[in-house]
Amino acid sequence: AKWSEAGNTTTNNHTIEQQRDIYLGVYGALGFGQAIFLLFGTMTIALGCLEASAILHEGMIARTFRLPMSHFDTTPIGRIVNRFAKDVDVVDNLIPSSIRTALLCFLSVVSTILVIGVGTPVFFAVAIPIGV
Repeated sequence: AKWSEAGNTTTNNHTIEQQRDIYLGVYGALGFGQAIFLLFGTMTIALGCLEASAILHEGMIARTFRLPMSHFDTTPIGRIVNRFAKDVDVVDNLIPSSIRTALLCFLSVVSTILVIGVGTPVFFAVAIPIGV
């Protein structure tokens, strides 16, 4: 690759330093872009989970308030509170992790297919008819 051989060129120092600065700038921009997308993705999942927890909690409260009084006489209050805590904990902790893992797996498969397809264009000619 051109960028990996840039250090071996024997032109004047000014050109080598300019190339180095360009390569470092592109590398830094890619790192910055990755950080921005990571922040955006994390915030999206966090806000989605917050909204899902609020909807779940409101629904559980509404249903709990409509229960007959005999239910509260036979069911300890700790059991009801634990049920609320467990369900909200699943929405807050387990589901975001599962979404993140599924999304990572999906993007990994898509990027692998794209890399293979760009490297070997015949792959698309064979894979697309098989996939359809």
